[in-house]
Amino acid sequence: MTSMPSPAVLMTELRRLHEAGDMQAAMAQLDDILSAHPDFMPAHRWRLDQLLAQGALDEALTLARSLRFEFPDMRAMATVKQATALDRLGQVGAARRVLLELFEDGAADVPACALLGMLLLRDGSLNRAAQMFQAALDAAPAHPAALRGLIDVALKRGRPQEALDLCDRAA
Repeated sequence: MTSMPSPAVLMTELRRLHEAGDMQAAMAQLDDILSAHPDFMPAHRWRLDQLLAQGALDEALTLARSLRFEFPDMRAMATVKQATALDRLGQVGAARRVLLELFEDGAADVPACALLGMLLLRDGSLNRAAQMFQAALDAAPAHPAALRGLIDVALKRGRPQEALDLCDRAA
């Protein structure tokens, strides 16, 4: 009797099918993974990423909301995807609120920090945005979105030398 491959092995096959352009087989593989491993976060993240890439924002939003409550270990990942969908739907205030709620509950998630920083930067909240970008960099010193965000903050503050120094750091 052969054992079922691990979900990581199945995800590798799913990615291969997707890269080969066989979306029908990739989706069947995803269904198989989630049937056998309903709490496997990489499969849910992949599905959310696909929905966001396809512009199926309402469906991504619904799935992300569901995952936040059904699987507490996926709360940070699902919140970032939910905020991304909300932002793309033009609901920036709602996106900020769900991310701020995540932080108020004590989660320190790097992608959430970077996304919240970008939303705050677009609003002109330079100090708060810089704090979020710095929090992301404290946890992941080479995080590209956080570095780019700090560069943008420096430029908006009229500090070109600081922006250049950050560019050197990013390189």
